[in-house]
Amino acid sequence: MANQQLPEFVWGPAGSSYDFLWVIRADMVASDAAVLPLEFMEATRGKGPLESWCPQEAVLHHEAMGVFLTHSGWNCTLESLFVGEGLEWGVAIEVGSDTRRDVVQERIREVVAREKGKEMRKRAAEWKEAVARATWPGGSSFDNLDRLIKDVLLKRS
Repeated sequence: MANQQLPEFVWGPAGSSYDFLWVIRADMVASDAAVLPLEFMEATRGKGPLESWCPQEAVLHHEAMGVFLTHSGWNCTLESLFVGEGLEWGVAIEVGSDTRRDVVQERIREVVAREKGKEMRKRAAEWKEAVARATWPGGSSFDNLDRLIKDVLLKRS
């Protein structure tokens, strides 16, 4: 995320009227000069903790989880699908490069409090089941990984 986008973007969750956990890794912002506005820190005191790291999978499994805003990295995508939190394929809404607070707030409300959000959570639950089936013994991902290990890695030994 570009430096100038972060101060505006953070107001989306802050102004959405929902509690949140905000995790900003230093390597996910374009420069070290990224600073959150003092007004943001004061307005969100007690509402949204700010962290530099969290156990993402544990957070995604938490019953209070309602929306997952992500940069869409590979690990985020896999972990989200594994626990049934929506991202794509009818299970997410893209914020895109428009990081204005009113746009981000509207996207959050759309997912948390409206019919579209219910549909997305239903679809995410379907993906959760599909991911589980694929990774269990006999599932396509499990079998493909097993075949890779046997055919490639073990033959080299």
